Amino acid sequence: MKTRILPFVLVILTSSSFIMQAQWTSLGSGITVSPRALGGISLVNESVIWGFSWHATSFVPVHEFTRTTDGGQTWHPGQLTGVEADQFSINLYALDDQTAWLATADEQNPIAGKIYKTSDGGTAWVHQSTGFTGFNETPAGVHFWNENEGFAYGATCYSTYNDQISIYTTVDGGGQWTKVVTPNMPTQLPGEGLCLWNFAGFFSVVGETVWFGTSKGRILKSTDKG
Repeated sequence: MKTRILPFVLVILTSSSFIMQAQWTSLGSGITVSPRALGGISLVNESVIWGFSWHATSFVPVHEFTRTTDGGQTWHPGQLTGVEADQFSINLYALDDQTAWLATADEQNPIAGKIYKTSDGGTAWVHQSTGFTGFNETPAGVHFWNENEGFAYGATCYSTYNDQISIYTTVDGGGQWTKVVTPNMPTQLPGEGLCLWNFAGFFSVVGETVWFGTSKGRILKSTDKG
């Protein structure tokens, strides 16, 4: 009896494996300029997805984004109009099909980073100038819980600088960003920072709690939206 069941089970497992492998579908991105790599994506829901591109073979900034409102069946690519020419796209957070924030950096030494916002589906991007205004400050990630409450954080890999990790919060959609300072900011280790080219992999958000890692192997955590 067991010998008869075994082939049947193998057939089921083989069929299941084939079905699982067939779940992945290429949706494209709408970005047709070459060579390009998708630098990051932000999912609002199963229908609304935003993304931005990087140059795939050279270390030069490109200013392209893409957006879909039907789950990737059709894409609407565009230019990051309003973003300064020397700024690299680092991280993007999309709130809905019209609103998104973009973190950028110029990758110079000392570095200068900015946060831009679009409220019209990406037609225009506006620099939110009250965030990341200090020496060697740049955003590596940005996140919003709703149209008003958000946080952004960043630092660089330049170990010659101290106290370079910067955290900003906003309660008005980024119209005004406020820097988190002592005693709400932990003491930083000498030369502690983080590299920008992390595909947003250095931070995670669950509910009102935020975590991110540093170049010194530490994890910083906030339980009140930054």
